[in-house]
Amino acid sequence: MFDGPGETGNTYCEGINGFGQIVGWYLDTDQGFVDDAESGDPGDPANFTLFDEPGSTYTDLWGINNNAELSGNYDGGGFVYHDGVFTNFTIGINGTWARGLNDNMQVVGQALGQPPSASGFVLTPSF
Repeated sequence: MFDGPGETGNTYCEGINGFGQIVGWYLDTDQGFVDDAESGDPGDPANFTLFDEPGSTYTDLWGINNNAELSGNYDGGGFVYHDGVFTNFTIGINGTWARGLNDNMQVVGQALGQPPSASGFVLTPSF
């Protein structure tokens, strides 16, 4: 078990790729992270990179593929992070959670409707 640097029990690991890179988010700071645990010690602070979708109040990372491209959600919808750029999208009227993505950049997740309604989606963003 491990917590991110400065965290005390509020580290959520949500995805891992074939290279052992872990993504997740911190409840206390509302930031997403990538833990590139090449040292074999996933708790080593040197392994962590923090992510904030510009202008958002929170950023949750849920998926990482073998190209180190990311998927997640923020207070405005879902996103993919590709070539250093956030590409945002909204599908559900009450939220979009981009949970995972494969090496072909196909994203899966949940489109939230009126509670308690949610539908799954598959999306291939164009860049």
